[in-house]
Amino acid sequence: MAMQKLRQKMVAFLWFAAALFILFIFLQWGLHFTSTRMLTMREKGYIAKIGNTMVKDDYYRKIVNNIARDTMLTPEEVEAIAFDNLVTEVIVDNEVREKGLMPSDETIIELIKKYPPQELRNDSSFLREDGTFDYDRYWELLSDPRARPYFENYERLLRYNITRQRLFAEVTGYVRPTMQELWERYRERKTRMKIRGVRFVPQFDIDDATIYQYYEAHKEEFKILAKPRFECVMIPRNTEEGETKVGLVYSRLDKGEHWVSVVRDYGLTVDTIAGDTIAGIPLTYALKTYNEGHILAISSDDTVYYLRIIYNPYMKSEPEYEYLTVEQARNSITTTIYRQRLAAYLDSIKPYFAKYRNKSKLSPWFTVVDTIWGITDRSFYYQVLGIDSGAVGKVVLDSCGYLVKVIDKKEPTIDEFQSDTTFVHDYIIQYQQDFYNAWVENLKHHTKIEDYRFYVR
Repeated sequence: MAMQKLRQKMVAFLWFAAALFILFIFLQWGLHFTSTRMLTMREKGYIAKIGNTMVKDDYYRKIVNNIARDTMLTPEEVEAIAFDNLVTEVIVDNEVREKGLMPSDETIIELIKKYPPQELRNDSSFLREDGTFDYDRYWELLSDPRARPYFENYERLLRYNITRQRLFAEVTGYVRPTMQELWERYRERKTRMKIRGVRFVPQFDIDDATIYQYYEAHKEEFKILAKPRFECVMIPRNTEEGETKVGLVYSRLDKGEHWVSVVRDYGLTVDTIAGDTIAGIPLTYALKTYNEGHILAISSDDTVYYLRIIYNPYMKSEPEYEYLTVEQARNSITTTIYRQRLAAYLDSIKPYFAKYRNKSKLSPWFTVVDTIWGITDRSFYYQVLGIDSGAVGKVVLDSCGYLVKVIDKKEPTIDEFQSDTTFVHDYIIQYQQDFYNAWVENLKHHTKIEDYRFYVR
């Protein structure tokens, strides 16, 4: 009887122990799963997700370091350029793979055999006495194990160049300007002019009342998309105390503590700022990744900016609009009114141009790509191009104007155009390059890009 009771108690105990063991296993798994989920993508070693491609931070850092070595840009500018380059490279690489444009290993091997790197072609030790390249010595170098890292780099360079050339050819293969467009661009560039000109810098009284009146009459011109807005706190980090505060604030925000509580506890001043660039760092990609309420941390040389997104137009199906204030639009309005009055003034004195002959300067022959009289504003040259030979016309710039008489104008002939194959070739290449660049930008615009650089919570 006692043994039977003992056996019954043992069965109950074993079931209880088994239940505890299973519960413990699930608890451990749950804790591990939760802790894994709590890690940010940056903490997992990722800098971005571009399309379906996860990009490691070390790859991004290599791009940053390569740019930083050869530039005088600020660290913020370098990082902005590096991230944009990263996005471009990943998107283009994906296109290359999808279109099947990768060269085969056999192709690369044959190219390496037939086309030595340029630095070896220029190396006198690889030249025979007759000045030709010594392929026997080159092939010996190819079989030397010590040269393997060098040729692996050469292989990567060849693959990169070939894939880019193939992609460019596929995208732009049938892209050409029309003959009419080619002729118009040729005529613009090659028309030679000789002019007499007089510079005028009249002063006009543009008071506040005039500016306000223009603003009210043309208010729709100053309607713009509402900019992203943030609550922002700035913490200087150029002292030990500041560096400590930066870490403490980050830690508390990262743990999920309320923004208002953290700001209050450290006596931080909150400003509301607008724009998609902070401390010279573009936030466009981050704003396409994180919605309102998320917190970002931006580091510059001696300051850390904590930003809480309070309005994000990039996440809106119907973005808001706002109007520039009169003060924000003042410079634009003043310039517009000045140009209008300057144009009217020049029209009024144009009939008396001969009166200013002693003040006018005679130019040498020039085209729209040249520079005369120290004028660098290309608008001057294109406005002059629109004046007929022998006529007097006006040229209106932002701060001055000119009365110009075209003494002579020599336009190119069709025969000259048809024989200038260099211009036609160069223009077509540039036209295709512009088309290709626009195609890449369109890909970037329509690719989902998640930027993990600045995320806190």
